[in-house]
Amino acid sequence: MMQMLLAHRFLAVYLTLFGCFGDVYAGAVLMNSNSIKN
Repeated sequence: MMQMLLAHRFLAVYLTLFGCFGDVYAGAVLMNSNSIKN
């Protein structure tokens, strides 16, 4: 039971970090594409 809780918590933290980095990466790509167009 304890292993399941730890695995679930680790997965939640991993997904949260992945989502944050994904947003930052997408924002950087959009900024670069906009600067190239202009």
